Amino acid sequence: MARFGRERETGYVVPEGTLESALLVIKKVFGSETLGVSDTSFWSEIEGKATMNSKKACFQYYLAGIGHISLANILINNFPGIYTSRSLGVMPAEVFEERRNRLAAGLLEKYPKKYKDLISKSKTKK
Repeated sequence: MARFGRERETGYVVPEGTLESALLVIKKVFGSETLGVSDTSFWSEIEGKATMNSKKACFQYYLAGIGHISLANILINNFPGIYTSRSLGVMPAEVFEERRNRLAAGLLEKYPKKYKDLISKSKTKK
């Protein structure tokens, strides 16, 4: 069985540190918006647990069958700055959607070319 065929089977679990590595994309996409006083300790902990660069992390999620939009939702729900603001109603739905879309676009750039080609083909069929 081909390596990718085996890894894409249901039940593929991303390696430890993949979530933290992917979370660093939030820092790159939103820049200074993520650098509040309370965020410093959060990022220190995340950077300590990250085990790969963000492109490799996105590849792991690709192997697990998780697309860029689903990954954006996972990451936003694991970033307290955005998640808390949205949960408390401080962040309007439009702002939340805009940030999630910006994050998804940043993640898409890190996904493999094969995935990006598949996404662009599905957009042209509509």
